[in-house]
Amino acid sequence: MLNLDIQKAPAKRKTKAYPVLPLTDAQARLVDQSVALDQRIAAAKGEMAEIDRTLKGKATAQFFKAHYGHTDVPTTMKVEGQQHAGKITFKNAYPLIDPEDETRIMELELVTGMAKSELLTDKWEVKVDGSKVPSHKAEEFCQDLAKLCADYNCSEALSLKHGLVATDNFHQVRHTQLTPDANLQVQEMMPMQLAFSKKG
Repeated sequence: MLNLDIQKAPAKRKTKAYPVLPLTDAQARLVDQSVALDQRIAAAKGEMAEIDRTLKGKATAQFFKAHYGHTDVPTTMKVEGQQHAGKITFKNAYPLIDPEDETRIMELELVTGMAKSELLTDKWEVKVDGSKVPSHKAEEFCQDLAKLCADYNCSEALSLKHGLVATDNFHQVRHTQLTPDANLQVQEMMPMQLAFSKKG
């Protein structure tokens, strides 16, 4: 009997060699300061999120209690501290529910005493990646799409955001076809996104 349970050697992790910015004392201080500040900000964000969650919970309970039975309900509640104050806004915006999540829908119907048709309505949107539409057909495509919405009496449902982006190969050829000075000028006009990965 053949044993086909072949033990594969663990894949070796490949490391890339990156060009290194020449080290100076000033640069080292900036890197260390940036990482340390980033860590303090992350810790503060976590603490603030927990505080906000607690305040929102308390405000929500009071909001429903104070406005029970009212039809003219304000959207904002003020929260006060010893030295500062803030506002919590209750927006008419809710998360999408999976139409196939029958258990959740039934629970909502049970809790509210309302039918599904009273509680929920369909919400959907169609997105088109214009860069995938042949350029010589783009105008015709948009016109046909607008006509389709007009035929269904929902022209306001259609919105179009149009812009230009760099070609797929520009990021590569800019280093061979442009001088460093030219690339810096392009960066001012069409900034390439930069990310600074930090380690503690």
